[in-house]
Parts: sequence; structure tokens; C-alpha cells
Amino acid sequence: MSEYVYNAYPVACAPQAPGNDACATLLRLATVGAMVGGSAAAAHNLQRVRARQISGQEGFIATGRAAAASGLATTMAGAVAGAVADQGGLVRFGLMFATGAAVMYGINRWLEGPAHE
Repeated sequence: MSEYVYNAYPVACAPQAPGNDACATLLRLATVGAMVGGSAAAAHNLQRVRARQISGQEGFIATGRAAAASGLATTMAGAVAGAVADQGGLVRFGLMFATGAAVMYGINRWLEGPAHE
């Protein structure tokens, strides 16, 4: 008989290291934000490509930028909501909305650069 004891957990049930939950949650938020923002941008840019307003490459780049920006904005909004977890739902929602809008505004201003001011 073996003198070793093996604890086998299915991957989904394995104990998690403390502190990883917040990072995993933010990563999931970034993924969802990128998918939603990227999907909306793809639909918009596909319409612009079909109308010959932009090239396919420009549409692809714009969609990628929008997905990345949306992922970042969603992550930041989620971090703010997590920081005020003891506040009421409407306060958290308002803070998430304001943070997401501010991050998207800042990213868009940064991408436009000083030439567009």
C-alpha cells in the first residue's frame, strides 16, 4: 500500500490561492468589455466599409482599437465598483458609468492626438 495521500480535485473545483479572485474578475470584465465593444465597433465599421467610407484594413484597425479601449474601460469601471462594494447599487452603477465614460473619453482623446485639437 502506498504511504502517499493524493488529493485530486477537478480543475474547476481546485482550491484557489487567496487574492486571485479580484484579478480573475477583472480579467473576465476586460474580456466581456472587449467582446461587447468590439462587436459594436465591428458592426459599425462593416457598415462604413460597405459604404466605401473606409478600407477593410482601416475598419479592422478601428475595431481592434475599440475592443481594446472597451476592455480597458470595463476593467477600470469594475475596479471602481469593487472599491465601493458597500455602497448602494445605484451609486455603484453611476460610478461604473462615469468611470467607463471617462476612460473611453481619455483613450479617444489620446488616440486623436494633438493634431485634432
